[in-house]
Amino acid sequence: MKLLQLATCVLAWTATCAHAQNQVEVYGIVDAGVTRVSGVRGGTVNQLSSGIMEGSRFGLRGNEA
Repeated sequence: MKLLQLATCVLAWTATCAHAQNQVEVYGIVDAGVTRVSGVRGGTVNQLSSGIMEGSRFGLRGNEA
C-alpha cells in the first residue's frame, strides 16, 4: 500500500514538473516478493514483503533546455 502511494506521488510530481523539462526520466528497481509463513496462529499467512534481495529504489533524471 505504501509503495502504491509513493508511486502515485512520484507520478503526480513528475506530471506537474514536466512542463519545465524537455526530458524527464524515472528509473529504479522495485524489489518485492510474496512470502508464505506456516504455523502462525495455527495456519498460514501470505504477505507481500519489500526488499527481499536488494531493496527498492528510484530516481528522477531531467534535462532542461
